[in-house]
Amino acid sequence: MVKRNYGDIIGGALISAFGLFVAIYSTRYGMGTLQQMGPGYFPRALGYLLIFLGVMVAVPGFYRTGAMPRFQLRSFVCIIASLIFFALTLRTLGLVVATSGTVIIASYASSQLTLLARGLLSVAVTAITYVVFISGLQMILPIWP
Repeated sequence: MVKRNYGDIIGGALISAFGLFVAIYSTRYGMGTLQQMGPGYFPRALGYLLIFLGVMVAVPGFYRTGAMPRFQLRSFVCIIASLIFFALTLRTLGLVVATSGTVIIASYASSQLTLLARGLLSVAVTAITYVVFISGLQMILPIWP
């Protein structure tokens, strides 16, 4: 054990860094007003929120003990492979197949999940994705191949 929880410190710093990037990048778009929001309003607000949340994750890490985080190649490869799979298959295979495959590939980052758990997780995330993006937001995305 170390005197600081570096997992929280590093994670919070990464969240804050991403929020800073989003906040800075969103300055390219008009902010608008609260009554008539421009295209940069929500991304900038989200960027500031991510900076705040990152700080809220990182600061307590300075006062807690924890184990030094280890880089896990298997987890890294599974997560990156799942993102690439989704990007390459969304248009051709549709939202349902791309999301299901992405979740299954990403779930192999953990060796603790059973095959049944991976399948149930895939079905649940795919259903939520369909409800949010197709039914709720009415995005025009291919659903099936």
